[in-house]
Amino acid sequence: MWEQRPPLLPAQFADKADISRQMLSRVLNQDTAPEPAALLRMARLLHLPAQHLFLAAGYTSADDPIYTEEEAWEVVFISV
Repeated sequence: MWEQRPPLLPAQFADKADISRQMLSRVLNQDTAPEPAALLRMARLLHLPAQHLFLAAGYTSADDPIYTEEEAWEVVFISV
């Protein structure tokens, strides 16, 4: 959030990501993982792949990829 131009204060980031300021504070200060839906909003706001945040939060591993919607449909059609 500090790499945004102009940099966002934590309260501004929380508002833009539609998460509570308390949740963001816990994530930044207490090593607490937000819920998956909040991680997705944060990834979009930070312009990062969701996989990176899900991996950091411990929801997935490097061997268990998270797909974009388009990638997920490709996997579904290949599996059929």
